[in-house]
Amino acid sequence: MVNPWGLRSSSRSTAGRPTQADHSSRRGEVITVVYTLFEPFNPFIGDGNDQDGQGLAEYALILALIAVVAIVALLFLGSQISDKLTVIGNTI
Repeated sequence: MVNPWGLRSSSRSTAGRPTQADHSSRRGEVITVVYTLFEPFNPFIGDGNDQDGQGLAEYALILALIAVVAIVALLFLGSQISDKLTVIGNTI
C-alpha cells in the first residue's frame, strides 16, 4: 500500500496486533508530519512564551469584577447614599 505521507507501514507481531514499539514509532512519525504541515504558520503563531496578552486579560477581568461589584453596591445602597448626599448638600 502506498502511503501519501511517506510513513512506514508498521510491522505486526505474530498475533496480528501492533507492538508498543510500533505505536511509539508511528506516533513520532505523525508528530513530525504535523509539525511539518504547520511550519509555515510559525511566524503567525509565536513561540508560546508571549505572556503579555495573558497579563492584559487578567487586568481586564479584575476591572470587570470591580465594575460589577460597584454596580451591585449602587443598586443596593443607592437610595441610602442619595439620602446622605442630600443631607450633606442641605447643610452646606
